[in-house]
Amino acid sequence: IDVRAFIASLATDVEEREDDEDWEMEDWSKQHVVAELRGLPPTAAFTADGRKAYLRFTEVPSGTAYEAIDLAKGLEAGVLDDGALAIVEVDLSQLSALRRLLDGVTGLPAQAAAALTELWASLEAPLQPLAAVEPPAAKRR
Repeated sequence: IDVRAFIASLATDVEEREDDEDWEMEDWSKQHVVAELRGLPPTAAFTADGRKAYLRFTEVPSGTAYEAIDLAKGLEAGVLDDGALAIVEVDLSQLSALRRLLDGVTGLPAQAAAALTELWASLEAPLQPLAAVEPPAAKRR
C-alpha cells in the first residue's frame, strides 16, 4: 500500500513535538527516528489482526526482536538492532491512530478498508455529543 502521506505526516508530527526530554530514555534519538521515517520507502506491506495493523517496510524473520518506540498515541515504530525502522504498529483501538491510518494510506485491499472504516464508525459513535441525540419521549401516567 502507498504510505507516503501517512509517513510524511507522522515524521513531521514527531519532529515538531516538544518532547525532547522523553527521548532521553530511548536507545535511539528523536533525530535518528525522524530520519528513518523520512527515509522509508513509499510503500509498505499491510497486515492486521483485529487489534493492531502493521506497516512492514522490510522483511524481518519471524522471532526477530526489535525495540518498540512510541511515536504518537497508538503508533509505535519497530527499530532493529542496527537502527533501521522495520515496522510501524497501529493500535486500532486508538481513534487518532486509526484515523491517521485511514487518511494517510492508499491502496488498502477493499475488505481491509471496509473493516477499518466500520471499526472507525464503532469507535467514533460513543463520542458523539449528547446534544446530537434526541431525548426519549416523556412517559405519561
